[in-house]
Amino acid sequence: MKREEAARKLHTDLATIAQKPELRDIFLKSAQQEAEHKLTFELEYDLTTF
Repeated sequence: MKREEAARKLHTDLATIAQKPELRDIFLKSAQQEAEHKLTFELEYDLTTF
């Protein structure tokens, strides 16, 4: 989960500094995917710990 959050932050940061709108969109889409991955892992973790 920590790695997914780190990847989301990296992609968000890269989107912020990207010069081309196309790259910005790609980085933002990647950041969203990483957030979804993290949520999936969190839900799976919660289901297995109860």
